[in-house]
Amino acid sequence: MDNVILSEEDTKKRYIEPALSKAKWDFESIKMEYGVKAKDYEFSEGKIDIKTGKRDKSTIKKADYVLFHNGIALAVLEAKAYKYEDSEGIEQARDYAKALKAPFAFSSSGKGFVKYTLTKDFKGVEKENLPLNAFPSPRELYEAYKKWQNLTNDNLLQTHCDLSQTTPRYYQNNAINAALIAAQKGQNRILLVLATGTGKTLIAYQIAHRLFIFKFKSYRLFGTLIKGKNFMRICKNILCIIKWHNMMKFEALFPCNIVFFKYKYFFMVQYAKIA
Repeated sequence: MDNVILSEEDTKKRYIEPALSKAKWDFESIKMEYGVKAKDYEFSEGKIDIKTGKRDKSTIKKADYVLFHNGIALAVLEAKAYKYEDSEGIEQARDYAKALKAPFAFSSSGKGFVKYTLTKDFKGVEKENLPLNAFPSPRELYEAYKKWQNLTNDNLLQTHCDLSQTTPRYYQNNAINAALIAAQKGQNRILLVLATGTGKTLIAYQIAHRLFIFKFKSYRLFGTLIKGKNFMRICKNILCIIKWHNMMKFEALFPCNIVFFKYKYFFMVQYAKIA
């Protein structure tokens, strides 16, 4: 087949996916480990017409590839048909990367890769052209991510979300990762403000769950301000290492305290390092 008439799907199969495979990206492993379909990743289901109640399919956001490592979205890769320039999809990749809080965006039409490294405010970029055989490996891209985040230690990020009940949505992952990164950097107080219906209970639980996986070797106190009692029920049922106490207080078997505070629409994470 003449390369000029290769479709986008043909270009993916003939050039882009072999290059990703050579760089050790395994999308089946990503799906199994993190519960994420990273290939053809639909991260926004689109807007709903309030009159008809139907979803507007034109507003659905689906990235060709989202590159995850340790459950963190590191990069978005958009593919185009071979007849286009490699840079054809880079702005779309950049927009999706911004939504997913991923610092890297790539695009390719099968001849090579265009890479954008986004600034911390996601407004500026640093552009780089890569040969087709030079796509970064998961480890290389994760190390670049740590550098971008100014992280010298990543113990908390090595933990995984509890996927036994549900997989967090992309904006929930953004909140979870933001809290853990701030904690990893030694920030003593973290406040997340989230709209009604965004899954504050799930977010709070996943943060607590991952701190427990880490066994609180470095963290002593975790608290939340949330609306409703679901969080109490979830933690009581799932985290069997925690004992139920009055005044909505949990006391772990580890050398730490966890306190959950109910207050309207907010939840707060507060902890102190063990001396």
